[in-house]
Amino acid sequence: MVWPKIIELNKSNIPFYLLIVVASEGSSPGRPGFKMCVAADGSLTGSIGGGRVEVDTVELCRTYLNKGNARIEYLYRRHFPDHSAESSGMICSGSQEIVLIPSHYLHPVLPQIVDFQKHGLHFRLEIDPRQLSIMQCPEEDRSVQIHFRFKTAEEWQYTEIIGLRPRCYIIGGGHVALAVVRLLKTLQYETVVYYDRVNNTTEEIITLSDRSRFITYDNLHDLFQFSEDSYGLIMTSGHSGDEVVLEQMLGLPWKYLGMMGSKSKVRQVFDRLQQKGFKQAELKRVHAPVGLPIHSHTPEEIAVSIAAEMIKIKNL
Repeated sequence: MVWPKIIELNKSNIPFYLLIVVASEGSSPGRPGFKMCVAADGSLTGSIGGGRVEVDTVELCRTYLNKGNARIEYLYRRHFPDHSAESSGMICSGSQEIVLIPSHYLHPVLPQIVDFQKHGLHFRLEIDPRQLSIMQCPEEDRSVQIHFRFKTAEEWQYTEIIGLRPRCYIIGGGHVALAVVRLLKTLQYETVVYYDRVNNTTEEIITLSDRSRFITYDNLHDLFQFSEDSYGLIMTSGHSGDEVVLEQMLGLPWKYLGMMGSKSKVRQVFDRLQQKGFKQAELKRVHAPVGLPIHSHTPEEIAVSIAAEMIKIKNL
């Protein structure tokens, strides 16, 4: 949401500030990576968490835009209701650190950003008190998305991977899988669908997913690439498929691993895997039956319960 606005402002030669939350602690409303654009035409895009700290920071940026202040600035805000210089006056008892970046630091790199986004590439954004730079990341580079190293207000470095979406592998191509892909697309997840039955897979899921492939389920290991945000959903058409797939997905570094099915089906699959030597502790890491218990019935309702559970794990 912020990048298209920045590109639009740049084309119109309207000065702006890009605000980025680079670190936070406690119950701060703004989390690392939150972004906001404050433009000289009065427009606001995005958010750094709302509340008093956002209002005050926006006003500070507007003052700088009027005065022509042109340097990158670091701010530290404590969320306590006292009257210290660092206090935001909010009562959530956390803190957040914010970087303010004038538009002229972004002008040289915006053509590259447009090109990266046009081709669906992710890139590394690096900022310090003196400069801002970007570089393309190799497709296989799914390293830590945000890193902030701080020594003083004049010596710090912020690094973020932009355009790298959480990746969800969906094993199975039925109607619930389709509903999940539709929903995850709106939540900016990358979806990879593997299916083994052409007749049970809709054309729409092949079109909507970022990648899809017809496979057999007996050798999945080489099909996964892992990062800190790798999710797995098992949605095959039966008990036997679930067992074969889960056996191969256990023990891998998933951020979240879920399996669809009734409690009875899950118990039977887990019992057979325990008989094969898998530990109960391994099986407890599997979210099964998948999704939050909201009494969902339709594919769309089940998709909501699954996405909600994934978001819960993502934001812990």
